Amino acid sequence: MTKEKTSSVYKIKIVILIILSILILLFLLNIFVYLPKLIFLLLTFGLTIILKKHRQFLKDWLLFLSIIYLSDTLRGVTYYLICKFQLPVYCLYVIKLEKALFGTIPSVLLQNLLLNGQEIGYLEKFLTVLHGTHFIAFLLVGFCLWLRNEHCFEKFKCSFYLLLVGGLSSYFSIPTAPPWLASEMFHLIPPLRHFNLEIYNMYIPDLTSGFNTDPVAAMPSLHAAFPFLCCLLIWKVMKQKRWIFYLYTLLIFFTIIYTGDHYIIDILAGIILATLSFIGGNIIQKNLSKRIINPQHQSQQKNIEHL
Repeated sequence: MTKEKTSSVYKIKIVILIILSILILLFLLNIFVYLPKLIFLLLTFGLTIILKKHRQFLKDWLLFLSIIYLSDTLRGVTYYLICKFQLPVYCLYVIKLEKALFGTIPSVLLQNLLLNGQEIGYLEKFLTVLHGTHFIAFLLVGFCLWLRNEHCFEKFKCSFYLLLVGGLSSYFSIPTAPPWLASEMFHLIPPLRHFNLEIYNMYIPDLTSGFNTDPVAAMPSLHAAFPFLCCLLIWKVMKQKRWIFYLYTLLIFFTIIYTGDHYIIDILAGIILATLSFIGGNIIQKNLSKRIINPQHQSQQKNIEHL
C-alpha cells in the first residue's frame, strides 16, 4: 500500500472512531439518532474532498449508488404489486422448516428467555441501534475497499449488483411474512414483540416508513446477506481487523432473530445468496479485467511490430 493510501486509511480510522464515540455517548445518554444513507454519503463525499479524491469518488461510485437507491424504490414497487394483484404471501413453509430443524421458532424462544413481558432495556436498545447500522455498514466497507484496492472495490460492486438482483427477484416470487408479522397479523406463531419498531417510533417517529417499504421481504434476509458478503470481500484485504466486522455480523444475525425480523432459514438463505453473489462477482470482475488488459496488450504488440 502506498504512503498516500496509508495516510487516507489512517484519516478514515480517526473519523470512524470519532463517529463511534459520539454514537456511544448518545446511547449512554439515552438519545437515539439515525444516520440515513444520504447524510452518510454527504459526510463521505466531504471526506473525499479533504483527501482530494472527490472526482475519482464520483466516477467510481455514482452508478453504484444510483442502483442502491433504485433497489430501495423497487422494494416498495414490489410490495405495491403484491397488494395490487393480491399475490399470495407465504409463511407456513418457513415456519414448518423452522420447527422441523429447531423444534420451535427461535425468535419466540429468545424473547421468552430474554424479554418475557419485561420492559425494553439496554440490550434491546443496543440491538436496535445495531439494527439501524445495516443501512450504512456495507457502504463503509465499500469505502474502505475503495481506498485500499481498486480491484477489490470492483469485485464489491459486481457482487452487490448480483445480490440485489437475487434478493429483489425472491421478494417478488416468494413474498414471505417475517416472524413478527406471522404472529401479529396471521397468529400462526406465539406472540412476538417487535421491540425495535417500538423504539424507532418512540425516539424517531415515522422513521420506519422510510425504510420498511416491503414488510413481506423476509426471504432471503438481506440483513444477513449484506454483512456476510462484506465478510467474504474483506477476507484477504483487512487481515486481523476483519474479525471486528465478523463479530458485528454475528451480532446482526442474533439481532434480527431476537427482534422477530427474520427466521434462521432466512439468514441461511441470505448467506447462500451472498456466497453465490461473491463467486459471481469474482467471475465478472476477472472477465472485465481481461477485456481491459487484452486490448492494451494487443496495442503494445502492434507498436512493437511497427517499430
